[in-house]
Amino acid sequence: MKKILIALIFIPITFGQDGLTISGKIIDKVSGQDLSGANVFETTTEEGTSTNVEGEYLLLLPEGNYKLKVSYIGYNSIEREVDLNKNITIDFQLEPDPIAMRSINVSGIAPDHNIKSTEVSVERLSIRQVEQIPVIMGETDIMKTIQLLPGITSIAEGRSGYIVRGSGIDQNLILMDGMPIYYSSHMQGLYSVFNSDAVKGLTVYKGGVPARFGGRGASVLDVKMRDGNIEQFQGSVSAGLITSKFSLEAPIIKEKFSLFLSGRSTRLSGGSLYDKINDGTQTGGRLNSDKGSGGKGDDSKGASGGADDFRFFAPNESWYDINGKVVYNINEKQNLNLSFYIGRDSAYTVGFTEWGNHAALLRWENRFANKWLSNTSIVYSKYYTANISGIYYFNSGVSTQSIKQEFSFFPNINNEVRFGITSEYQDFNHGSLEDATVDDGGKFMPGMQGLESALYLENDQKINDRISLYYGIRNSYYHQLGPGDRFTYDEVSNEPIQAEFFSEKSDVISSYSNLEPRLSMTYLLSEQNSFKLSYNRNAQYLRLMSLGAEIEWYDIWMPTTKNIKPMLTDQFAMGYFRNFNNNEIKVSAETYYKILNGAADFEDGLHNYLVDNLEAYVATGKGLAYGFEASIEKPNGRLSGRVSYNYGKSDYKIDVINKGRWYPYRFDKTHSLTMLSNLQITKNFSVSSTFIYSTGRPLTLPEGYYYISDIPFPYWEGRNKYRLPDYHRLDLGIKYSPILLRKWTGGIKTTIDVALYNVYDRRNIHTINFVQGQNRLFEQVGLSTYGFMPSININLEF
Repeated sequence: MKKILIALIFIPITFGQDGLTISGKIIDKVSGQDLSGANVFETTTEEGTSTNVEGEYLLLLPEGNYKLKVSYIGYNSIEREVDLNKNITIDFQLEPDPIAMRSINVSGIAPDHNIKSTEVSVERLSIRQVEQIPVIMGETDIMKTIQLLPGITSIAEGRSGYIVRGSGIDQNLILMDGMPIYYSSHMQGLYSVFNSDAVKGLTVYKGGVPARFGGRGASVLDVKMRDGNIEQFQGSVSAGLITSKFSLEAPIIKEKFSLFLSGRSTRLSGGSLYDKINDGTQTGGRLNSDKGSGGKGDDSKGASGGADDFRFFAPNESWYDINGKVVYNINEKQNLNLSFYIGRDSAYTVGFTEWGNHAALLRWENRFANKWLSNTSIVYSKYYTANISGIYYFNSGVSTQSIKQEFSFFPNINNEVRFGITSEYQDFNHGSLEDATVDDGGKFMPGMQGLESALYLENDQKINDRISLYYGIRNSYYHQLGPGDRFTYDEVSNEPIQAEFFSEKSDVISSYSNLEPRLSMTYLLSEQNSFKLSYNRNAQYLRLMSLGAEIEWYDIWMPTTKNIKPMLTDQFAMGYFRNFNNNEIKVSAETYYKILNGAADFEDGLHNYLVDNLEAYVATGKGLAYGFEASIEKPNGRLSGRVSYNYGKSDYKIDVINKGRWYPYRFDKTHSLTMLSNLQITKNFSVSSTFIYSTGRPLTLPEGYYYISDIPFPYWEGRNKYRLPDYHRLDLGIKYSPILLRKWTGGIKTTIDVALYNVYDRRNIHTINFVQGQNRLFEQVGLSTYGFMPSININLEF
């Protein structure tokens, strides 16, 4: 297989077309955004091409004099005469046409990209599209937006992360300008770490993941951050009931050196408007024992309503984050850019907790030959969490340092070849628990280290007018490094029966290697519809392990070891895509089937992480996920929107859990429905709405309690037998930009955002707790975090 793929990739290189090339990039002159699908047309020969998703183009012509015309919908066209006597590079900057943009939603993505590209199970969004959904507490939110896409759902309110086709949140690779992010939210999921002012666009790979990405089993979220404006100073400030933010961008050296900087902060505390709105609301209900939409083992029990009691959880939290990016254009062929992110949360809930992400990237881009592009990146990322509860202090985290070298090669207009190498060092802090009243050093879990590396090779090839192929291969390697121990455990007691100690950092404790083929095909049935297929294998060497508790800062990242095998995910997908009315309406239907080997979960009986042999309690087995997704979208016009429906199942089978029977994975959500609409009433006034529904997720609850010396102990039976109540919510938003204010303020654009979150005040339960009541009986208590919340935000752009 590996030799076949490599041979296919190098066929177009060997048999490339003769002639000279004109290549370059086409961007929005104002925002710097790459324009995908822009047309480059030679007026005499009528030869033409269009840009790829990164705004790059390649045109092959004989030696001679030519006139190029560059155009894109919503932008002013430009023409340029070219004397072609050698391979040349020409970049174009297109100016937006304000009149044309009033009637269309310019996204920077070709309107028929969903039909003609080789991408399967991939969603691309520009920041313009993201801004159409109702703002949440004054913020346009990236994470809330992708949870409206087919196949992607939220976990619950009060939880970070998202579910892609029934997979765990740790199976999603989240990249911010190439920097991995390990915790993607602020304020327990209400805000994301992505400041919309700093975002240029994003791509979500639910399947058909290119070989250049690796390390996760389910998906990739690739978010591109804005470059600073190299022409003029720009900025914005925003203030609302809870959040405040700013952004500044400016040319340090005009057309040479630019800076972008943005920041946000908020505080939610007792006595705030939020608390007054949500004060004193309770409801009732009970988890029932009827058979529900469970796993293969028929052990899952449905839910109707809530719990015996309902308690509203009013958080006392604050957070901030800062984004920055510096771009230096060395010359027309080389540039350097430095990106960084700093974010921190603190919360007074059960004691005091803080968590955050730090990340930085340095990238050198070099067009060292006409058909060649090189990208060299050095990346650092860290996630940390700490909790002080009473006299106890707990902390854990993970940090990584990586280097990546990638080459892109355009042998001809029908092929785009990429290959590269990447290596990442990982350092895991598994936590310590200290008693402030005892000077004994506390309970400490030894950390672990790992090195994950990969080689990859891929090609995106147009075979003929109807068939396009993407094929690639990734060979990944993982080494667990010293210092550390390698244990062999007793299968019954989980106690070590053999131990080997590795004292040096260079010692290899265990190692793995996996071949990961990737393949997708597009068959163009007509200019308006296509059929697509894909297969990809992804190897995942680290996991986020949870005891099932809803306090996320007690989840820990664990690497692959001798006893914890890597997870391999094989996904097959196929879909039909159809556009109507000149790409004004887009319809899609996809089905997928995923097989997981090495799916991991904690064994029964583990109640905290601070045991001497934590890895012995991690059990691995099989997983299976399958489903169907359908979507209809109208991206342009006064009325735009999307409706998506997903059906999916996700089950695990691990020998030592649930008596070896299949059980629903804890992120299994059988049905979900999302509806998004945006009505542009006038040029400066619009209203929007979103509605979300999903099946409640599975959870494990005690069947009862027994008492020893008047101390209650829960007893359990099965895994994920119960489900939370179904989740649903309606949000409304209004956006208004007064023209008179712009005149009175000397050209400063003012935008007023009003949002109504959870309009009908649905108290969506995100976990169940048990509280001992009268007669020593325990009652179910449903915990909900966010009810109805209005917000208003004023944004000034200058």
